[in-house]
Amino acid sequence: MLTSALVALVAPALATTTTDDLVLPPWEGCVPLTVTVSSAFSPLTLPTTSRPQSATLAAAIRWGTAMNACKLVLLVESGTYTENVRFDRQTDLLGRGRTNPIVRGRIESTGQTVSVNHVTVTGVAGDAIVQRGGRLVLNDVAVTDTALSKGSGWAVRATDGAQVDAWDLDLLRSIGGLRAEGRGTVVRVTDSWIAWNGAAGAFTAGVDASAEARVTLDGTVVEGNLHLGVSASGAARVDLVASEVRDTLVDSGLSGVNLWVDSGASLTALDFTTTGGEIGFLHGDGYVSLLNGLITDNLIGIHATVSDVNYGCMEGTLNTGNNVDQDFSQVSIPGFDLGCVKGDCESPVPITQRCAEVPVR
Repeated sequence: MLTSALVALVAPALATTTTDDLVLPPWEGCVPLTVTVSSAFSPLTLPTTSRPQSATLAAAIRWGTAMNACKLVLLVESGTYTENVRFDRQTDLLGRGRTNPIVRGRIESTGQTVSVNHVTVTGVAGDAIVQRGGRLVLNDVAVTDTALSKGSGWAVRATDGAQVDAWDLDLLRSIGGLRAEGRGTVVRVTDSWIAWNGAAGAFTAGVDASAEARVTLDGTVVEGNLHLGVSASGAARVDLVASEVRDTLVDSGLSGVNLWVDSGASLTALDFTTTGGEIGFLHGDGYVSLLNGLITDNLIGIHATVSDVNYGCMEGTLNTGNNVDQDFSQVSIPGFDLGCVKGDCESPVPITQRCAEVPVR
């Protein structure tokens, strides 16, 4: 596991119930209500004060509502739970047992503080984990095999100013991986794997940030997704730290792009690699700061689509070993130092000053 600035940033706000759980502590004076949930129980098993046990997640949540619990803790045993889960209060969902429990249904929250630990979510039609506002912690969570419904099928979707922190997150084989949208929405993903998402005709991405959202990927691999690996648009911001975006696949149209920045978005990247795509990095109308990275083994390393690039800086980043290292054939980019693109900066001081304008955080 990487020791990252991200962990240092959010760790003081977290508590642990075991050495493997990451949960948000209740407020002062709140005594959480704990329910054990097991698919092995009889379907008629409902929680009571003397026996806080349930056969389903939904029944446990309803009991927490009926008891007006200030916080609900769900200890979920290994098994399969075919149901949608909607949280209406601060909740910890903690997987227990030798294997992580499987939820075949959507997990969603609006404005609540929720943690989900040691769980697999699979087979959902539409978006699988949805957080609207509030705060969500994901730890040792896998989301797989979403299906397209009402034009969407994201493994994780954060909107309306949601604050999401994720560790050891696997987003696999869904219509889309992670989507963050809306002003104030902040998603931080550490030591995770986002792979093989996408479907023919469904133009999605491994990671997509839009409408002023912000996404940080720290020590994370984004690979084998269809159309786009990581996309930022609509004044969103994406920060890559010690992460790799690779092998994005082509379906049709403008696709197979590992990194795509457009529509006033910004990308900062530190110690990154992008490789194996049709295009390693596509720069439209946006702000870019690429530090100590490698763009290699793509059909086209860097492709620019507009002449009025707002900001472009590459320091200590090599763009080499691609079939075509850079394609600027139809545009002219004032101030974009092609020598630095090749790693041969003659005047590093101006480049350093420009890089400082959009710092990696």
